[in-house]
Amino acid sequence: MSTDIISIDPTRASAHLLQAGQHYAEFAQQLADITRIYMEHALQHSAESRVQLAHQAQRLSLFSAVATLGLIGLWLLAAMSLARRLDLLQVSLQNLSQGQEHAQDEQSFAAIAAMAYHPGTLISDLAGAVLAFRRVQQERQQAQAELREREELYSSIVSQSPIGIVVIDLDTLHFTSFNRATYEPLGYSSEEFAELTIYDIQAHLGRDAVDARVRDIISSGGQEFENQRKTKSGELRDFWISMRPLELRT
Repeated sequence: MSTDIISIDPTRASAHLLQAGQHYAEFAQQLADITRIYMEHALQHSAESRVQLAHQAQRLSLFSAVATLGLIGLWLLAAMSLARRLDLLQVSLQNLSQGQEHAQDEQSFAAIAAMAYHPGTLISDLAGAVLAFRRVQQERQQAQAELREREELYSSIVSQSPIGIVVIDLDTLHFTSFNRATYEPLGYSSEEFAELTIYDIQAHLGRDAVDARVRDIISSGGQEFENQRKTKSGELRDFWISMRPLELRT
């Protein structure tokens, strides 16, 4: 049909072509405007995205720094706590080894018992070892206290006994331990009697006879006999002697 119009009326056809060109130009302009607007929006959106990404990166960096500082703080707290517990164990163990446990240490050992309550860690194992050492020390101290009580009781009985009790060194026959009832009847002081031997207080027996009697006592496991002894002033006195060999454990 358009061909017919051109062939029939060229002027009118030119007008239509001109009008079509104008419409195409307007469309092209609108399309260019749309493209420009789209590019502007795209560039703006890209800029905003870059800004948002920059802000996000800053927030992530800040969060990372805060998290790192937090972890460092937790590590420092854990290290300080571990150092305090190790110091408590070391001081308590040192006091125990020196026998210097005091009543105020009970709080420290309560804390150590709490450390040992949860097994499976190095700290709990160390705490358990300290508590075990403390139990051994307490048992040893109790045994020593009981031994001192027995020694004091024995010493009290011996010192207050009206019967003379004396321990003689087998090698030298010196008097190594004795009570008042041993030296006072002979007129000696304690210091003077400690310097004497069994030879010095014999009235008639010589050294050979005394040595022979000592050998008989040892071989027989003990003897009882009458013996005449000489006092400091030279007076002779009769004593009933009971002698037994003793094995002293040191």
